[in-house]
Amino acid sequence: MELGETINQYKTCIDPLSYKEIGEIIGKSKEATRSLHRRWKKRRSKQSQPQQPNQNFNSQKSTWKEDGNYAQVTFKTRHHVTTKEELLEMYETDTDEWMIDHWSVGQWEVGAKTKDQELEWVDGVVSGYTKEHGLTVAPLHTVRIWLVRRHPIAIQPIIQPIQCDYEFKWEDTYSGAPNIPTPPIQTSLVFGDPHFGFERDMQNGTQDIPYHNEEVLSIILSIAGYLQPGRIDIIGDILDLAEWSDKFLRSPEMTETTQKSINAAHAFLRKLRDMSPKSEIFLYEGNHELRMQKALITHLRAAYGIRPADQLELPPALSVPSLLALDRLGITWVGGYPRNQVWLNDGLQISHGDIVRSAPGDTSKAISKNSDVSQVYGHIHRVEMVTHTHNFRNAQKYVTAFSPGCACWCDDRVPGNGHARQWQNGCGIIEYEVNGSGFNITPILIEDGKAIYDGKVFE
Repeated sequence: MELGETINQYKTCIDPLSYKEIGEIIGKSKEATRSLHRRWKKRRSKQSQPQQPNQNFNSQKSTWKEDGNYAQVTFKTRHHVTTKEELLEMYETDTDEWMIDHWSVGQWEVGAKTKDQELEWVDGVVSGYTKEHGLTVAPLHTVRIWLVRRHPIAIQPIIQPIQCDYEFKWEDTYSGAPNIPTPPIQTSLVFGDPHFGFERDMQNGTQDIPYHNEEVLSIILSIAGYLQPGRIDIIGDILDLAEWSDKFLRSPEMTETTQKSINAAHAFLRKLRDMSPKSEIFLYEGNHELRMQKALITHLRAAYGIRPADQLELPPALSVPSLLALDRLGITWVGGYPRNQVWLNDGLQISHGDIVRSAPGDTSKAISKNSDVSQVYGHIHRVEMVTHTHNFRNAQKYVTAFSPGCACWCDDRVPGNGHARQWQNGCGIIEYEVNGSGFNITPILIEDGKAIYDGKVFE
């Protein structure tokens, strides 16, 4: 790939770089980078622009509009087109690069003056004659051609991993270091379902609408910084990946949003790591992250599981943990949804979850009644906690089901089923015995831009 094309990729992605930033990447000055880009665009324009209509057909001025792998040609002519072969002859298209997808011809009548003339210029003097025949009516045709590239080119934005200059390393003072004894009671900050994603503003093109609630996520960052928990469990659906789903009709507003969503999610995770550097952070795979894997298996199986030759021990290149650069942030990926449950201790299990009941509270009721162990789960976007008593002959056992809510917007902007959703924003604090089965859960409701915990207001 030549430098001009590389510069163009950086300039046309969702979050474009400046010429100065691109120059630092490719080792060129700002002026040299701009000059390379301009020369490449000029050369590309000359190569892709087809020839003008064949003048033998008395054609008028034409227009050419190119959009990636598609192009549209419009021109006017007095000649009536009846076949594709005649159309190709009329508009001398480069058939090695383009092929006709479909075409249309419109006709209307126009008035035109006709005349015969025979003039000669000799020694600065015009001689001859001109004879006018008056006004005549002649048909005029507007021809439109829709073209498709025979060999498609890559369309921006190209989805690629984050360029992360941050590399997390455990130090001896961190709770995760192997030579530091673990306290008998540990604390976990639990939240999930931020659904990092965007809906494009097709009308104004100025501000994309986020699915993730930045105000809620900012409050969670503040709680993490205040609490400094031993671990943080992000229980799934970090990304929405709406344009990767085959479950529902994908609107144009969902397209070309993946890279921007990845950038936003990575920026949040990096802030979380900075706010709580001593915490072990676990990111769980949910049903939305699974969309990327399903799309690859269904539509591009050859790309599934591919890794760089020098990074075979790392996650596949086109996977959520790789694209978010989790390894460099010191964040552990918990894959394998829906069977990716993690035991916090002998009495409590954490997962994204795959059970949903329609009414508020019913999901927790079903889980606590039918499970043998207490569970913390996401997926339903509600703040719920129910404890069910299981009675045995000589004993009783409490089974608790807790959902911390979600970190996305609770209105109808996030794609899904139904309106007037019973969703709530929130998170949870879990104190638990490391070598036992005891625990205590504190739900934290985030409403109207604030949360209350431990006698403090976070906003």
